[in-house]
Amino acid sequence: MKNLFDLSGKVALVTGGARGIGKAISDSLTGHGATTVICDIANLSGQTHTAIECDVRDKSQVEACVAQVVQRYRRIDVLVNKAGIHRRVDPLDASQQDIDDVFSVNLLGNFHMASAVAQ
Repeated sequence: MKNLFDLSGKVALVTGGARGIGKAISDSLTGHGATTVICDIANLSGQTHTAIECDVRDKSQVEACVAQVVQRYRRIDVLVNKAGIHRRVDPLDASQQDIDDVFSVNLLGNFHMASAVAQ
């Protein structure tokens, strides 16, 4: 029977892929045959995947990251927008900076990455 989740020959880009759930996703994609590239602001030393330091809040960094992946692998077949943050405060007590940080990573960061990959 054919493996229905065979990603052999596919290139996957995972934002927030250096640790936690993002790392598990990256490892799983690789385990299913994909060439996996992670994009993260975390410490990228010791990664088993190709790793590019990138802050998804910064559109120019995102565009440079995508360009680097496309230059090296010629395409991106799978995009996992996993980068995200949260603040452990009651929403009514959140500062404007807390709100700006969460929205800039969780919303704008995903938009920047999806827009860059789509081009």
